[in-house]
Amino acid sequence: MLQDTGLILAVMLLAALAGGYIAKWVHFPRIIGYLIAGMCLKQVGKWSYGAEGAAASVKSLEIVNELALGLILFTIGEVFDRRRLKAIWHSLLRLSRWETGLSFLFTAIGCAVVALAVPGMTLGLGIAAGLLLGMVAIATAPAATYLVLREYDAKGPTTDKLLGMTGINNLISIIGFGAVFIFCSGVGWIGGVKHGGGRLLLNLLFTS
Repeated sequence: MLQDTGLILAVMLLAALAGGYIAKWVHFPRIIGYLIAGMCLKQVGKWSYGAEGAAASVKSLEIVNELALGLILFTIGEVFDRRRLKAIWHSLLRLSRWETGLSFLFTAIGCAVVALAVPGMTLGLGIAAGLLLGMVAIATAPAATYLVLREYDAKGPTTDKLLGMTGINNLISIIGFGAVFIFCSGVGWIGGVKHGGGRLLLNLLFTS
């Protein structure tokens, strides 16, 4: 198992290096090369080992993913020091309030309308789906944001605001998702769905 994990990790690193080099060669951010390399490896894994085999192989590398995300979020947290916050605090709150509010509003309304059109969907579950997906939409990918800024050596107040908004958005998304889920469960909008689109939607929301 350890040998398989090491081989998978080596292949992933080589693919990432190749994808990053090609992306830089065509003057794209390297993160695009990393994403394309990951998608290609996923398809190759499915063709070689099947969907379940590929998922089991990648599962052994979850600790690497968690460690990388943790380090990136730790780095983003450096923005939240007293000196930087004093300079950007008011504009950061104003921008974050508008961004999170509009992202949540439009996503929640759109997803609720689409969910209610699915056969077997209840009104409560459709509204709950819109609210939960709206909270998910607030989150900002920290890895992509940080890697692009680091690649171009971006510095200054705008960069600090962007990193600060990334941290705030993810914090609101995590706390908000839990709060909305508790509320929707408490009022009975989630639960008791056994058939049709409602069950499919629950599976999509709460399974990885």
